[in-house]
Amino acid sequence: MSPDMLAKGGLFMPMHQREAMWIKFTPEKKYAIKIYVGAANAVSGEPAVENAATALRKRQKLAQKQPIQDYV
Repeated sequence: MSPDMLAKGGLFMPMHQREAMWIKFTPEKKYAIKIYVGAANAVSGEPAVENAATALRKRQKLAQKQPIQDYV
């Protein structure tokens, strides 16, 4: 795991393609989870690394007051 991810309190869980996972959280405070499949966000479909096209789509959604949800 990268030092940056550790500093942010992040967690990386690699999985094989055919594996399934059930995770139960019992949090003491609220949190959000971003799920990536390969190099794409599983919720939004956007690439993990933002490029000019993703930045443009985000700006357009913000201008139209549409939510940008890429987490669960």
